[in-house]
Amino acid sequence: KLASEAVEIQEEIINLRRGFHENPELSFEVRETGRTCASYCQSLGLAVKRCCAELPGKDKYGVIATIRPDLEGKSIALRAEMDALPIQEQTELSFCSRKQNIAHLCGHDAHCAMLLGAARILSNHKDAFKRPVQLIFQPSEETLSGAKKVVDEGFLANVGEIYGLHVHPRLKIGKLGWRSDALMASPDELSIIITGKGGHAAMPHLCVDPIPIAAEIILSLQTLISRKTDPLDSAVISICMLKASDAVNVIPEKAELQGTIRSFSATVRDFLHREITNMAGFIAKAHGAVAKVDIIKGSPVLTNDSERAKELSEIFNALCDTKVFKSLNGGAIQMAPIMGSEDFSYYLEQVKGAFAFLGAGDGREDAPGFHSSSFMLDERALPLGSALLAAVALTRASC
Repeated sequence: KLASEAVEIQEEIINLRRGFHENPELSFEVRETGRTCASYCQSLGLAVKRCCAELPGKDKYGVIATIRPDLEGKSIALRAEMDALPIQEQTELSFCSRKQNIAHLCGHDAHCAMLLGAARILSNHKDAFKRPVQLIFQPSEETLSGAKKVVDEGFLANVGEIYGLHVHPRLKIGKLGWRSDALMASPDELSIIITGKGGHAAMPHLCVDPIPIAAEIILSLQTLISRKTDPLDSAVISICMLKASDAVNVIPEKAELQGTIRSFSATVRDFLHREITNMAGFIAKAHGAVAKVDIIKGSPVLTNDSERAKELSEIFNALCDTKVFKSLNGGAIQMAPIMGSEDFSYYLEQVKGAFAFLGAGDGREDAPGFHSSSFMLDERALPLGSALLAAVALTRASC
């Protein structure tokens, strides 16, 4: 029944997605997107609150919509992100972004549309609920900071479980990629400033050149992965920026390295932080320089609750067996963890739940990926996503 209801409103879901796509907004400044989501939920009779001010005193554009707030017990929560990316879209879609250098190239427009579709479906079944269902329309996922705002403002205090979906342009439509444990990595920002002694490039013996020291540090850091981390514990250290002199004949006083650290466990994460600091310091000291290491922790590892993730996959398989979705030849598949990151992990630190990838492509590995200027998705995935969100919420809220 839920599958049929989703297909019946698929045109509405697609139109919502296209409206969001044409009018993308960044980070916490999702004013019109939030207004649209709030108005739609209010039209269904949902109780709506606003959340997530970027700074104290600023406007709140996030939306918390609750179905059956009169019921007792911990809520079942569903989440969608609202923010776009600061990238120029390079597609020929009739509903291409109308804004210069801002576009929905990660599917958040689809996520909002799917959750609004789920809201409409669930509002038709609210009499079956035994506890509330809370819908979170979250700003600023791309900066990995919006979910923490939702948590810090107390909107997870009465939530018992939470679920989220992310469309995947390289996963075939009809598939659901899921895992029962760690799915996405923690992302930490790394900065190393090496201070030596500057001077003329023709007289390096009178200097302490920070550039070869930086090069030695870059190469040595890779041994932390290849020789000091268990091969079964995946991790990445990528140095992506090196800043030094602005002139061809000047040895600079300082060189700065910046990059990212990715891992799938708190133990490996702490180990890498400690060893990076030690290694950079020792190498710099051996050459008569000083290394200052700063590591900014990002979001946690996204780790699903095994039971909730398994039930999500089973509900998806049941939907794929229905008459309206059977032609997709779909089903849930266990996927390998990925080094990308998601601030949904902040929610899963607080409550049980699951996050999964919804296929929205043709399965080609060379299809434009997340954050590509030519990112595309198959809109046939949208009613399936709405049906899945509605089905997991109804299943959990009625038991």
